[in-house]
Amino acid sequence: MTERELDEHFALGHETQRVEFKPAGPRTDHLLRARVVRAAMANRRNGGRIIVGSEDHGQNIVPVGLNDDQLMTWTNDHVSDLFSRYADPSIQFQLESIEHRGMNIVVIHVDEFDEIPVLCKRADTFNGRVILKEGACYVRSRGKPESAEVSTHEDMRALLELATDKAVAKWVKSNVRAGLLLRGELMTGSDDEDFDSQLRGDDL
Repeated sequence: MTERELDEHFALGHETQRVEFKPAGPRTDHLLRARVVRAAMANRRNGGRIIVGSEDHGQNIVPVGLNDDQLMTWTNDHVSDLFSRYADPSIQFQLESIEHRGMNIVVIHVDEFDEIPVLCKRADTFNGRVILKEGACYVRSRGKPESAEVSTHEDMRALLELATDKAVAKWVKSNVRAGLLLRGELMTGSDDEDFDSQLRGDDL
C-alpha cells in the first residue's frame, strides 16, 4: 500500500466495508488483539484491510502511528500464530509495515476465505465483555460497517452466496482438470443435456 492510498483511507474519516481502523498499541494488548482477530475473521467478499495505528476523533480518524516497541510485536509470524489460535479454517493474510509521514502504520491485508467461511473456535472476553464468541461467524455488516456476528438475513444470504460461488468455481476447476469441461466452455443446452454431453465426452 502506498502513502497516497493510506491518505485516501484516512481522508474518508470513517471505516468502510473493506477497511477497518484500529488504535496504536502492541499485539500483546488484550483488547486490541481481540478486535484485530475479529476484524480478520469478518468473511468479506474480496477480503479487506485492517489498519493499525490510528485514533478515532469522532468526526474523523487520524493516523498516530506505533512506536518502535509496539511495531516490533506486529510481525507476520506473531500475527499468524494469533489468528491460528482463534480462526478455523486458517486466515490467509499479508502484513505490511509502512512509514507514513514519519509514523509507523501496520496494514494487514486479509484475503477472502478460500472455500468455507471462517468461524471463531475460541472465546475471548475483556473485563467481562465478550469480544470473540466460540462458534460465531463474523461478517462485515451491510447496514453498519463493523465486524459483527451474523444477525440479519441479508448478511447471511450474502455469505451463503459467496460460499456458493466458491463451491461452483471449485467444481468447475476440478472438472476442467479431470477433462470433463474445457476451459471457457459455455453450456448452451438444458442442464440434463449438458450433463449427458459431458459424460459422453462430447467436444473434449
